[in-house]
Amino acid sequence: MYVNLDDDLVAKYATLAEESKQPLETFVGRQLARFVDYPPTVRVIPVARDVLQQIEKTLGGGQITTAAILLTRIQSYSQVRLGDIVLDLTPAQKAEIAHRAEKRGLPPEAVVKELVDLLLDQMFDAVTPYR
Repeated sequence: MYVNLDDDLVAKYATLAEESKQPLETFVGRQLARFVDYPPTVRVIPVARDVLQQIEKTLGGGQITTAAILLTRIQSYSQVRLGDIVLDLTPAQKAEIAHRAEKRGLPPEAVVKELVDLLLDQMFDAVTPYR
């Protein structure tokens, strides 16, 4: 089977194939195989290796290998859970927590825990537990 490609596109792929020391046919075949499950109507966001590593470092939890894992990590990173209650934080609120944590040399989770502890102390300061 032959596929007709624009000369400029072939030139770009030829350069990439040469840089990766692969025959052009192999390189293009591998590129096409990477996107076989994504029809043109689906949005695909290619992420460079260094950017993906920064995202993984920021979100924690190791390598991100699927969109589902990425979504779970983002939700986990952007929410605070108190039992069944979920507090959705804005990017500005998350940035403020990260800034406070960085200033104090703490992970953001520790600052959130302190905020939750403070909230609980203030809400229940007059309540003594039964013993």
